[in-house]
Amino acid sequence: MATKVSENCVKQVLDIKVFDQILEMDEDPVQREFSSEIVFSFFEETQKVLASMEEEVTKSYVHS
Repeated sequence: MATKVSENCVKQVLDIKVFDQILEMDEDPVQREFSSEIVFSFFEETQKVLASMEEEVTKSYVHS
C-alpha cells in the first residue's frame, strides 16, 4: 500500500532545485539511469545510518 505524503513534508525533506539538477544530468529522460542510481544509493545509505543510530540509542538505554 502506498503512503500518501503531503507536499509540505516533501518540501521539508527534498530540495526540489537540487533534485531537478540531478534529473538534468540524465542522458535518457525516460530511463533516468544516472539519477535513479544516485537516489537509490542515497536511500540505502540513509537506511544504514538510521539503523546505526537506532542501535547506538538502544545501547545507551541498556547501559544507563
